[in-house]
Amino acid sequence: MEKQNMQRKENSRKAIVLLSAGILLTSILLALSLYQMLSNYQNRVIEGQTQQMTHLVRSVTNSIEVYVEEYRRDLRIAAGDISHFYEDMEVDKESLLCYLREQVAIRGNNLGCAFYETAEGERFFSAPFENWDTVREMYSDDEGEQMELVRTGQRDFYLRLSAKTVSGGRLSFFLDIRAMYEQTASYITLGENGYIMLKASDGMILNHPVEEQIGIDVIDDRQAEYPDFDLTELAAMVDDQLAGKTGTAIYESYWWAEEEPSRVRKISSYEPAHLGNDFIVVSAVIDYSELSIPIRDGMVRILAVAGSLGAMLILLLVGFVRVMLRMRSYEAENARLRQLNEQLEALREKEERLAHQQRLQLLGTMTGGIAHEFNNLLTPIMGYSVILLADTEPTSERYADLQEIYDSAKKAKEIIDQLSQFSGKNAEKTFRSLPITQVIHKAMVMVNSIIPRHIRLENRLSDTEAAVWGNPTQITQILLNLCNNAIHAMKDVEQGELVVESQILTPDKKKHPFFRGKEKKLFYRLSIRDNGCGMSEETLAQIYVPFFTTKKAGEGTGLGLSIVQRIVEAHHGLLCVTSAPGEGTEFVVYLPLERPSEETIKGGKKL
Repeated sequence: MEKQNMQRKENSRKAIVLLSAGILLTSILLALSLYQMLSNYQNRVIEGQTQQMTHLVRSVTNSIEVYVEEYRRDLRIAAGDISHFYEDMEVDKESLLCYLREQVAIRGNNLGCAFYETAEGERFFSAPFENWDTVREMYSDDEGEQMELVRTGQRDFYLRLSAKTVSGGRLSFFLDIRAMYEQTASYITLGENGYIMLKASDGMILNHPVEEQIGIDVIDDRQAEYPDFDLTELAAMVDDQLAGKTGTAIYESYWWAEEEPSRVRKISSYEPAHLGNDFIVVSAVIDYSELSIPIRDGMVRILAVAGSLGAMLILLLVGFVRVMLRMRSYEAENARLRQLNEQLEALREKEERLAHQQRLQLLGTMTGGIAHEFNNLLTPIMGYSVILLADTEPTSERYADLQEIYDSAKKAKEIIDQLSQFSGKNAEKTFRSLPITQVIHKAMVMVNSIIPRHIRLENRLSDTEAAVWGNPTQITQILLNLCNNAIHAMKDVEQGELVVESQILTPDKKKHPFFRGKEKKLFYRLSIRDNGCGMSEETLAQIYVPFFTTKKAGEGTGLGLSIVQRIVEAHHGLLCVTSAPGEGTEFVVYLPLERPSEETIKGGKKL
C-alpha cells in the first residue's frame, strides 16, 4: 500500500511538472500571438490615420483651388468694370480709388491689396503696400491674365492675380497666403503637435506654424543652419513633393519649433494644389509617436497583465490538478451512479409509455363495447320506426314525428360508427366508391349552419367530379372537425375568415416523402385555413395525441384531431398542418382518387 502511495505521489509530481511546462509554453505562444496581433493592430491604426490625413489634404487642396479660382473670376469681372472710370480717355482717380478700396473691404482680410496700373504707368493702390519681389510666375495667357507668387519682406507671401483691362491698364489682386491658409486649413487639428504647411513648387516654405520657418528653403536653408542634421529621408520625400506627386511617407525629421530641434519620426501626407501652370504643395504632418506610443504602452500593459494572469493560472491549475487527483477515486463511483440513474430513468419512461398504451387500448376496448351496446339499442328503434312509417300515411301528423325519430336514430348510429373508427374496429366495413365533390358540398351545408356571425366563410370548392374509396360519414367528420377547430381558434378575432378550398392535382415527391412512387396518381386536396390565434411548435407536436386539447374544461375532449388523423390514414391519405402564433392555421387533407375520369385528369394541377 505504501509503495502504491509513493507511486501515486510520483505520478502526481510528474503530472504537475508536465502541466506547468505545458502552461508555460502555451503562455509564451499566447504572448507572442498577442504581440503579433497588437503589432498588426498598430499598423492598421497608422494606415487608417494616413488615409484620413490623405482625405484632409485632398480637401485642403480642393479648397485652395476653388478659393483661387473664385478670385480669378472676381478679377475678370472687376477688370471689366474699370472702363467705367474713364471719361474722354481720362481716368476718374477718386472713383477708381474708392472702387479699389471697396473690392478689398468686401473680401475682408483675404485680399491684401487691390492695385491698378494704367497704360501710361500711373499706379493706384487700395492702401499703402510695400514693394514686392516676384518669386515665381505661375500662369500667363495671350489675353493678358497672369498669376505670380510674390513676397514683401521676408515672410509675407501673396498670390498676385492680374488681368488686362479694355483701357490697356492692368488690375491686380494680391491674395494673402496666410489668409488663404486660415480660410482653407486652419480648422484642421492633427494630434497635439501636428500641422499643415504650404510650400512652393521650388521648395520655399510659404506657411508654417513656426514663424521662423516661413520663407526659407525646406532643405537647403535648414541644412545650412544645422549642418550636422541628417535630412536624407526628408529630402527624399520633398523630391517627390516638388515633382508634383501625391502620397504619404513615414520619415525621420526634426521638431523645428524647439530651440534645439530634436530628432523625431513623422508621418506626412501631401498633394499638389494646381494653380495655373504651377502648383503649391499642401502637406499634413503628425508625430508618429502620438499614434505608436499609446498603442505600444497598451501592448506592454496587456502583456504584463497576461503574464500575471498566466502565473496565476499556473498556480490555480496546479492546485486544481491536486484536487482532481484526489477526486479521481470518486469519478468511477459517480459514473456508475449516473449510469444506474439513466437506466432507471429509461425504465420509468418505458413504464409510462406502456401504461399510456394500455390506457389507450382499454379506452378503445371500452369505446368499441359502448358502440356495440348502442348499436343494439338503436337497431330496434330504427327497425320499428321503419315499420311504423310503412303503416302510416305520409300526410298524417304522426308521419313527420316518426321520420324525425328515424333520422335521429340514424345520426346517432353514424356517431357510434365514428366511435368504432376511433376504437380501431370496423374501420373498413363501410367503405365504397364516393363522389367526393358531392360529399364535401353536402358537408359544407352543415358547416354553414355552425358559422358565427363574426366569421366570414369563403367557399372555394372545385366542381370537378372525382371519386375516392371511402366512407361519406367519416369524410364529413373530417371537414366538420377541422372547421369546428378553426371556429374555436377565431373566437377572439373581430373579423374571422374561414377559407375552404379544394382542387385535383398531381403530387410532387419533393413536397412530402408520402408522395414518392405516387407521382402518376391524382389526389383530392382539401384545405381549411383560418386567421385565428395559431399554434406554437410545442402545441403542433402534440395535436394528434388523444385527449390533448388547448380548450378550456368542458369545451373539448381532445379526440377531434386524433379521429381526423385516423380517418385520413384509413383512407390512405395525408394530413398536413402549418401554423404560427398570431398567423392562423391551415390543415390540408390529401385523398387518393379512384379511377379518375378524363375530366378529372384534364382538371388536375401539379402540386
